[in-house]
Amino acid sequence: MHDLGARRHRTVQGLSEPRHRLRHVGRPGPAYLPEHASIGIHAGPLYGALAILAAVIGARETGEGCYLDVAQADAAAYFDWYRIESWRAYERPEDEVYGNKSDNYERRAPGTAGMKEGVRYQVYATADGGHVLFMASEQAFWKNFCEGVGRMDRFERWPGSKFADHARNNVELQGILTEIFKQKAADEWIEF
Repeated sequence: MHDLGARRHRTVQGLSEPRHRLRHVGRPGPAYLPEHASIGIHAGPLYGALAILAAVIGARETGEGCYLDVAQADAAAYFDWYRIESWRAYERPEDEVYGNKSDNYERRAPGTAGMKEGVRYQVYATADGGHVLFMASEQAFWKNFCEGVGRMDRFERWPGSKFADHARNNVELQGILTEIFKQKAADEWIEF
């Protein structure tokens, strides 16, 4: 049984859906826990281990122990801040909170949803059967990559926005990048 005190209850709500949707989601009956990021049970122990190590180091240096309070809900909120932020923002009207300019201001699902269609922020297969996560959503990184692989024509055709331009749904560019990444092994791309 997890402690769902007032503070933690708000955190759990934030991790999944807006507060007004947690209770009944348009149906009579008791509240239920909607789809959510079940990461507290994973993040809590990790932060607990870090806290223990910090406490041991502190005790060695000062000769004094300390009290540790490790909360799964707090750790989960820290891990999943992006989804929480999105749900919170999407409670506001669409004319106030909208998507990126590069996405034609379309709102994506909360968190990292909508990234499946991303092209310049995407996983690509390599020559050795491995994979690399390509993260060139910022124009400067995209330009640097195009220069590095000798394909400035791709930058000139699709320069993108300065920030957060994932080139969503650009199937032509995705095909080109797929072929480029198949030319080297994963380790070679990592060293690139």
